[in-house]
Amino acid sequence: FTLQFSKLYLYVLELKDNLLVSLEDEWSFCEAYLALQQMRFGKSLQVDYQVSKDRSKLSLPPLALQIALENALKHNQISTQTPLYIRVFEEARKLVVQNNLQKKAVNVVKSTQVGIQNIKERYRLIGKEEPEFIEDTNNYIVKLPLS
Repeated sequence: FTLQFSKLYLYVLELKDNLLVSLEDEWSFCEAYLALQQMRFGKSLQVDYQVSKDRSKLSLPPLALQIALENALKHNQISTQTPLYIRVFEEARKLVVQNNLQKKAVNVVKSTQVGIQNIKERYRLIGKEEPEFIEDTNNYIVKLPLS
């Protein structure tokens, strides 16, 4: 736990002022974040990362992927009866984060939309296409443009 947490903290300190980071660096950070979440949720949390190595040099704003993953965990039920499946893949120069939608019956933490606004603002700062946030009956999808 301490090792994974220290990786998270170091990443935030090192890259907090950068406008862009490589997808490779962002995913390494997210792996540490997900390792902590895996300790908490076990097999009830399943993440499938399907981005080829040749795409890992593409860039995105720091913490954009992590915030998308955090939102999936924050707003959905996660248990052995209702596992959360998150799929991360690249599609048309966008990083797509898709999770099965199983909203919490009572959301303990009221959503302030700060995560989504944070991601949007990071893209505005770099003058890139705005990310997309899509909810249908079965899935929640975040599409993060890559540079």
